[in-house]
Amino acid sequence: MNLYVIFSDIDKSEYTGQPRISVDLVKAFKKNGYDVGIISNAINSQHIPAEFMDSSNIVLTGPGTLSTYLLGIPRIVKILWGRDVECLVIQGQLLALFFFPIARLLRKRIVVATCENIETHSAWLRGVISYVFGLAEKIFVTSEYTKNQLINYGISKKKIFVVYLGLREVYLSSKFLDRNPSLSSDILFWGDSSFNRGFDVVLNLAKAFPDKIFKVMIRWKEKDQINSMQELAGLPNANILFYPYEYSLIEHVLAASIVILPFRYMNVRPPLSILEAMALGKCVITSQMRGNEEFIDSNRNGLMLNFDHEWEHSVFAVKELLFDSKLRLKMGGEARLDAITLSQRSLEFVQI
Repeated sequence: MNLYVIFSDIDKSEYTGQPRISVDLVKAFKKNGYDVGIISNAINSQHIPAEFMDSSNIVLTGPGTLSTYLLGIPRIVKILWGRDVECLVIQGQLLALFFFPIARLLRKRIVVATCENIETHSAWLRGVISYVFGLAEKIFVTSEYTKNQLINYGISKKKIFVVYLGLREVYLSSKFLDRNPSLSSDILFWGDSSFNRGFDVVLNLAKAFPDKIFKVMIRWKEKDQINSMQELAGLPNANILFYPYEYSLIEHVLAASIVILPFRYMNVRPPLSILEAMALGKCVITSQMRGNEEFIDSNRNGLMLNFDHEWEHSVFAVKELLFDSKLRLKMGGEARLDAITLSQRSLEFVQI
């Protein structure tokens, strides 16, 4: 079967969760024997993965906005009309609304995929998204959390399939499990310096453990935590790195004793960064945000803590792991096995 996977921001697939999940979906379809092309957008063409540079793919120039796709409609329709394409797989709730009438006009089968929280939209938009998703043949989601949300909006659970995608093969390869001692840290955090990401939690832990090395890898610096950033930068036990990094994220994760990702809110549930750290054999400490429990079985392959309401207990739990290397290794080993199993099992469901 010939199909096109449609998603935004292919040039950000190296460091952003949603396009990375989309690229992984493309690869999963190819592994299962489908002939796959893509429709996406890119601001920086130099960051487009080489495998998607051939003429069978459609990459629009510009940000992932309505205007970019509106300007691209003639090109998209012309190519899809002239090729033997049976199905469009649309990743993203708003993109599904945009491409649904085009797919209907061209009489293409429609499959949708989403890793987003539908509750972020207004009531009327949630209704429209639910209507379109209800007409799709199949729906791929990245969590039971998202599946249950869609079921609550009246979509049949029989057409919804949970696939934990986005984990690149490099994370699963045992040959990358060597550690660089020069990059060592006791606790590692990476992501955006925002309240929703729990950046203030990292600051408070760094103050609680002044004799431990905290490495903080920032992708985007957010305005809501400027004061916390300045305070963290003044701590002698904190090392702050900004993207792009001299060494890869994988190398830094491997050299860390513990990974802490204290999310308060994430649009993608559960966050891909948790699965990445697990695949590298790390004990992950995260929050009790809904969806995290699909990856973390607390006290077996990691920890889920309530930093906002049980601070003293959380500090004690972190301290226990910091001073018990055997426990960290045991949890990290369980985490790696779970990540490999989840990733490999998901491939079986990527069928149309």
